[in-house]
Amino acid sequence: MPNYNSPFLSRAIQSVVKQTHQEWELILVDNFSENFPERIVNQFNDNRIHFYKFNNNNNIAKGRNFGIKKTKFEWIAFLDSDDVWDKDKLLKVAETINKNSSDLIYHGMYYLPKKFGFFQHKIDHQSSELKKPIYETLIKEGNGIANSSVVARKSLLEKINFLSEDERKYSWEDYDCWIRYSKITDNFLFIPDILGFCWVGGGNISNLDQTYINYKNFHKIYRKQIFDLTKKKRLDWYKKFLLVWYFKKKKVYRAYLLQKKITPNDLNSFLRLILIKIIFFSKIIKKFTKI
Repeated sequence: MPNYNSPFLSRAIQSVVKQTHQEWELILVDNFSENFPERIVNQFNDNRIHFYKFNNNNNIAKGRNFGIKKTKFEWIAFLDSDDVWDKDKLLKVAETINKNSSDLIYHGMYYLPKKFGFFQHKIDHQSSELKKPIYETLIKEGNGIANSSVVARKSLLEKINFLSEDERKYSWEDYDCWIRYSKITDNFLFIPDILGFCWVGGGNISNLDQTYINYKNFHKIYRKQIFDLTKKKRLDWYKKFLLVWYFKKKKVYRAYLLQKKITPNDLNSFLRLILIKIIFFSKIIKKFTKI
């Protein structure tokens, strides 16, 4: 578990300690937080919690990799310090491992904004069962796997040289990891139960501008793979995001040009509303430029 000044660290640790499946160890890698996380760890008085200070130079992948290398178990369960697990998460994962042959397990996660109370106002859920081949689905449809839902084999993470520490992959290093992992195994297994809660705005990276940078970098790094699989320069899910981003940035004309390349039937109600506004404003602009 990587951590830096998370105000929700105690909650995240508690969700591990209260697991009904008790065979676990927690590797907590702290990037020299200023809110004394050692005190929080000491309150639990549990020798299965291993606390490390590690300077990741603002690269969270370095912290995750440090923690993965420290663990003694083959199966690695990812958890961010502002997320929590359901108390039966590890039990259901262990049962799944015993009954099935799999190389990566993931499950549903509730997606909640920071301002809502604990276990209240369940807004939506992340993670859904991916179609096989997993590699193609991840490239074509984007990241359908919530980070704190993943349980993966340490031996296979070692094979792909762990999470990438390339700075261009900042805040989507997990997505890149699933793509590279799926190149060596298609044996992903989805548990449909909602077994965790993911907070947005609790210190994690979730703003629109950063997402725009992430998507641009993804398209640059995976340009060849995208074109080989789709014969397109831009993926459909990226176009939909750009539609929102252009509109938010008041780049109406660019949004107008982009919307011609998007099928309205592929849009949800929010994006359709934006599309209507874009077309409306574009017509007004055209009308006044002719005067």
